[in-house]
Amino acid sequence: MKDTISDAERQFLKHAFKHDYVSVIIVNTETLEGEELVGSVGDFAEKGVIDNIDIVTARFYLANVQNVQVEDLIKKTRMSKIIEELEKSDTYVVQFESKNKRGKVRNYQTEFAYTDDDKKHIIATTTDITELVLQNKNQKELISMAMERLGKANHARESFFANMSHEIRTPLNAIVGMAEIAKDNIDDKNKVIECCDIMLASAKELTNVVSNILDSSALESGSVNLQVHPCSIRQAVQDVIEEFDSTYKKPGQELIYELDVKHEVAMLDEERLKRAGINILSNAAKFSPADGKIKIKITEESKPGAKKGAYIFEIIDEGKGIDKENLQRVFEPFFSEKDITGNYSGGPGLGLSVVKNIAEAKGAEVTIESELNEGTIVRAYDPVTFIDNEVIVRKRTEIKQVLEGKRALLVEDQTANRLVANNMLKRFGAEVEMAENGKEAVDIYTENPAGHFDLILMDIQMPIMNGYEATKLIRESGKEDAKSIKIIAMTADVLPRDIENAKNAGMDEHIGKPIQPQYVQKIFDKFFEKKGD
Repeated sequence: MKDTISDAERQFLKHAFKHDYVSVIIVNTETLEGEELVGSVGDFAEKGVIDNIDIVTARFYLANVQNVQVEDLIKKTRMSKIIEELEKSDTYVVQFESKNKRGKVRNYQTEFAYTDDDKKHIIATTTDITELVLQNKNQKELISMAMERLGKANHARESFFANMSHEIRTPLNAIVGMAEIAKDNIDDKNKVIECCDIMLASAKELTNVVSNILDSSALESGSVNLQVHPCSIRQAVQDVIEEFDSTYKKPGQELIYELDVKHEVAMLDEERLKRAGINILSNAAKFSPADGKIKIKITEESKPGAKKGAYIFEIIDEGKGIDKENLQRVFEPFFSEKDITGNYSGGPGLGLSVVKNIAEAKGAEVTIESELNEGTIVRAYDPVTFIDNEVIVRKRTEIKQVLEGKRALLVEDQTANRLVANNMLKRFGAEVEMAENGKEAVDIYTENPAGHFDLILMDIQMPIMNGYEATKLIRESGKEDAKSIKIIAMTADVLPRDIENAKNAGMDEHIGKPIQPQYVQKIFDKFFEKKGD
């Protein structure tokens, strides 16, 4: 080999290779003689001289490589095999695991290639790839873990959609069925009232399911703004109990209510407080026997004269309880448990998840304790700002003819929704004109003198022209009342961005569908109630 490489060339190659390779060998393909220019894998060759590369490499692999791969490795690195592979490609690569000089197992890769056009000499360069192998291994493990989590998430979502379909179709079936029964018994006033009560209860249940779905997404992404205002805790809880009694309570179940607070009025997001209560109570009812007792206990934590404190809510049931394994998961999205009969009827699995998200959004804390066959206690610690009890809080908003003498333009493309909104406006005392899309609304508004309308109720998703575009055109019309006329969105678009879009378009307020007259009354009171009423 000495006649092929000069001493100067040898020194240059050693210097060039030693930083990147643990071993560099040049082999004569005809004589199998070789020279190790760089060597630190092991005692590969005495003084770098190799008489027969096949014998030397076989001896090295037998001494240092794991038995499970040594025989295969020897076959792969025989010179005849190397030459065969180099006929197919410019390089030939072999990877193996071997002990280094310190006796530690490392991962190596040897790459073979011809050094000349005559194919008389082959260079074998070996690199330590241990770190790369570990990195790839870690990446594979991370990918495996991610795929496992994705699989679990997909399974949870499949269960969610199956349960959600059940939860939506059940109240829908009751609504449709009761409507049919009411039609068949139209002359029986009591029967019709009974059907209407069931339809209203089922509609509330359906609304709660949809609201949970929307809130779950909004709260987790942090894109929801809590609507905080003075609220009577007594009235809010009574509203929850009424909805629970009419919609969720099993026949024979008893609900016990205890309220022990000094401050009955505090700054709260009333609608979400009620939804959280319904979510917890409906779970308690599902997992409790028909003759079971459910208890609501509300106490106050505060210092004398302090404006800040906390309400402590406890909902206690005598149900079948939750085992320790599932107790850790009840606040996870999409989680469902078996009910008292053994059937999976825990809803779409968003109820308690939404409760936890609502609590975290306002700095509250929710915990759960449970024992199998003993029952469950859900506690919520809710920091609040108290308001003097003398502050007037409407205990129950009554429908008043606050729009008496006012004219409203109702813009709604759906016939059924138009009938509902028209009836509601007339209950408030308004005279109503109607449009079926945004363009028609703009035409009617501009064709009439300023002051002709006091109020416009505007749907958003409509053909020809949507509510946003119609509102902007009305505001920019140049009429005397264009900037002052009250325009209120009345829409099924109820996400936070939808409310923001309505305000950006120039609307004064937002009413979400299904329309709740009690909520609408508060808005009309704000805009039209006479002082002193």
